[in-house]
Amino acid sequence: MMRPMHLSLQRPRYAILALLAVLVVVTSASSAPGDEWQARESQLVAVVRARFYDRARAEAWSGENQHFCKGVHDRAGFDEAARQAVQKLGRSHTAFYTADEPRYHGLRAIFPGALNLRPDQVAVESIGVDVTPDGFVRVIFAGSPAASSGLRRGDRILRADDRPFQPIASFRGREGKRVTLSVQRHKDAKPLEIVVVPRRIDPRQEWLDDQEKGARVVDHGSKKIAIMRLFSAAGEAHEERIRDAIAGPFAGADALILDLRDGWGGAAPTFLNLFNRTPPVLEQKGRDGKGLKFDTQWRKPLVLLINEGSKSGKEIVAYAVKKHKLGKLVGTSSGGAVLAGTPIRFDDRSILYLAVADVRVDGETLEGVGVRPDEPVTDALPFADGRDPQLERALDVAAKE
Repeated sequence: MMRPMHLSLQRPRYAILALLAVLVVVTSASSAPGDEWQARESQLVAVVRARFYDRARAEAWSGENQHFCKGVHDRAGFDEAARQAVQKLGRSHTAFYTADEPRYHGLRAIFPGALNLRPDQVAVESIGVDVTPDGFVRVIFAGSPAASSGLRRGDRILRADDRPFQPIASFRGREGKRVTLSVQRHKDAKPLEIVVVPRRIDPRQEWLDDQEKGARVVDHGSKKIAIMRLFSAAGEAHEERIRDAIAGPFAGADALILDLRDGWGGAAPTFLNLFNRTPPVLEQKGRDGKGLKFDTQWRKPLVLLINEGSKSGKEIVAYAVKKHKLGKLVGTSSGGAVLAGTPIRFDDRSILYLAVADVRVDGETLEGVGVRPDEPVTDALPFADGRDPQLERALDVAAKE
């Protein structure tokens, strides 16, 4: 059940992960007689028919795709056929993932209990980057091997150890070992060689480390602007990092930029409590005259960076900030991906992420619609050479506000 969106002072009693998907059922594929791929096909189709939130769409899709693996002869062929078939459902929080995809490992990190995984089973070899499907570096996580390697935002990774680059497979089994990347920084320039040393880490820890270590206060004109990236908002730990920063290093800042671009959603409606200005500020002073001030609310100008990768719970936050005039939105329209999704694991360890419930926000549908920014700014990621025009504009807006 979802709670209504409001600015109450209550702390959330539960974490809303990947947009309010708190009921997760793990389905495993049992062996079946006959052709292996047809058996797996039947299991996947049966799960979609039984669980997908839109009953009519599920029935129509099942009829159209009950033989999607016809002609498949190996695992790679089945995986690609399943991926294409599930994509035809045409809804957010709905995709088929395998172990060579970053989002597969993201789901495992966010939903370990639902997927029956121990904490030590979700770690993956990583250099600390988020890349586009065509290899452009979108995010470099603070404190990661990539952050100290010389990689820049907008670089295109072409090869790893002289093999075509794959974001997961290129680093599998390479923990603590040197990997040489062939990187194109400028469109017509000769590729660079950059050496990285992968580490094995829980993706959630990588996101939390980035949120904490990447937090900073910069001088922009005469103002001090606090900046924090929120790659994922799934779980209370991310909100706690923001509160700690508000009470600590951000206390003297004049404005705050929260970067909600890309990554994962998961923010609960109560996330908006961070920007509730009504709680009183407490000050204590002992007989020695020393004082202590306690305030974990952000009461100054706020700017949210959003783009098409801002989805799910992040869109709810953006929607509410705009509706209640709590801050300004800078960037491009959010992804329009606001359904409740659940991960379902099969015996071959593939994961079906499936939308199991519709979601309305204050009675409005954001699925397929998204949230528009107050200050539209297009990005220029390919070969950006480290530049970020959306962040640059957000700094101007924050200083002005």
